[in-house]
Amino acid sequence: MLSQTGGGKRYSIFQSAEKQRGVAMKRFSLLCLLFLTVMLFGEPALAQARCGAWTCSAGQECLGGNKCLPRGSSLCGAWVCNPGQECLGGNKCLPKGSSICGASTCGPSQECLRGHCYPRGSKLCGASACGANEECLGGNRCLPKGSSICGASACNPSQQCLNNFCYPRGTKLCGASVCNSSQECLGGNRCLPKGSAICGASVCNPSQQCLNNSCYARGAKLCGASVCNSSQECLGNRCLPRGSAICGASVCNPGYECLGGNRCLPRGSSICGASSCNPSQQCLGGHCYPRGTKLCGASVCNSSQDCLGNRCLPKGSAICGASVCNPGQECLGGNRCLPRGSKICGSSVCSASQDCLSNRCVNKGTRMCGNSVCTATQDCLANRCLPKGSKLCGAGYCTAEQNCLNNRCVGKTSGGNTISWSSHAVSYRGQIGRRYTFTLPPGGSGYGRVWGTGLYTDDSSIGLAAVHAGIISRQSGGRVTIEMRPGAASYQGSARNGVSTSGYGRWHGSYVFVR
Repeated sequence: MLSQTGGGKRYSIFQSAEKQRGVAMKRFSLLCLLFLTVMLFGEPALAQARCGAWTCSAGQECLGGNKCLPRGSSLCGAWVCNPGQECLGGNKCLPKGSSICGASTCGPSQECLRGHCYPRGSKLCGASACGANEECLGGNRCLPKGSSICGASACNPSQQCLNNFCYPRGTKLCGASVCNSSQECLGGNRCLPKGSAICGASVCNPSQQCLNNSCYARGAKLCGASVCNSSQECLGNRCLPRGSAICGASVCNPGYECLGGNRCLPRGSSICGASSCNPSQQCLGGHCYPRGTKLCGASVCNSSQDCLGNRCLPKGSAICGASVCNPGQECLGGNRCLPRGSKICGSSVCSASQDCLSNRCVNKGTRMCGNSVCTATQDCLANRCLPKGSKLCGAGYCTAEQNCLNNRCVGKTSGGNTISWSSHAVSYRGQIGRRYTFTLPPGGSGYGRVWGTGLYTDDSSIGLAAVHAGIISRQSGGRVTIEMRPGAASYQGSARNGVSTSGYGRWHGSYVFVR
């Protein structure tokens, strides 16, 4: 029969006849299985599976030579310990990490102290055991860590022991008393607020100080037999308002100063002979005058005057020979008072808005042009004053709204200057790189000749050259733009677009068409 006790298994050596027959059949089946295994895998497989008269299946191991048990099991006397157990005392299957403690068994989280199981980390303390957060005091008392024995009592971690009594930490003994953290011990036996002071028979509080065995507000000072408060100062053993001054037998009040050793006068004053000048005055020649006044010979000039030649004159005046120039005038030529900015120009005087040109007074911005004077709206061309933007053209000139073509003035249009088909560009010779735009009328009438191909002489007909270059046609005319170029060593003739051009040698000026 099979019996089970204490978490292990014990087997009886007796079995019934019926069970033996079942075992015989089971052995026969296993032998057949082993025979096939040997045939397939060889002898080692048979050797590993045998356990006495038994064959252990996968997941089992052979213990005691004849017992197939789950892997990790172990024999313990008449018992079999399961995986996760260990054999203690030769006959007890217990969880791994356990221990036998006298008649008891301690679990993995316990330890054995004097035959009893306690949580791990405990310490023996007399007949007891202290926990991990306790310590043993007096050899037999488990108390919270940081505690202390105090006479017949125990102080907790936030307390201290004074005269066998527990008090909050920071407390101090003071004679027969105990001072708290906001007090200090003075005189060896008196608990007083921090910052206090013993002063004779009195006690000064933290806002006071002790002077001559009496308490006074902080900032007070001894002054002879007196004590000055914070709004006073000690002068000659006397408490006087701050800013005062001893002046001989007198005392000057704040805002006054001692002058001459015995006179209290407003600050900034000055002694002037037998008098005294106030702060807004100054002493000149033994007399008081407003500040800014100046001595000038026998006179005194005020702040709006200057001293010139021992004379008080308005500021900005000037001595000019025997005369005095008023403010706004200046001395020119050593003896003439003229408005500031004036100029002597020959026998004339030019105003500040004029310039002197060739001993003539002219308006600013004008300029000489030959014997004439051009205004700011004129240009000087060939010693002639002409409207700004004008240009010489033949014997005359063109206005800014005109261009000169072939010594004639022509008007400007939005498409450029309208010119005839015989017009050329000789008048633009020398304007290298400059561009000019013209408009040719439809019809292509008029006579003209052309020299060159691509680069044309500047006396070539602009209209016919434009047709030759393919820019416009005779029938429709149109707008063309030329760019002036230097003269060339030679020009090549050709026939294009119904226009034949001639070749030529060196010429003084050229142009090309730009699109």
